[in-house]
Order: sequence, then structure tokens, then C-alpha cells
Amino acid sequence: MSNGGGERINYFHFSYRDANVPSIDFWFDQGGR
Repeated sequence: MSNGGGERINYFHFSYRDANVPSIDFWFDQGGR
């Protein structure tokens, strides 16, 4: 929402491959980054 660039995709990928919980990363990206 703030960046609207590629970092969002990066984070999503990281969460999907690392935490297996894209929901938490998604929220973090919208609130933090």
C-alpha cells in the first residue's frame, strides 16, 4: 500500500518459502513496510 513495488513480492516469497505463513508476512508488509 505504501511501497507498491517489488519488495512486497519479495516478502511474500520469503514468507512462503521460510515461514509457510504468507498471512503474517502480508500483514507485516502492509503495516510495517
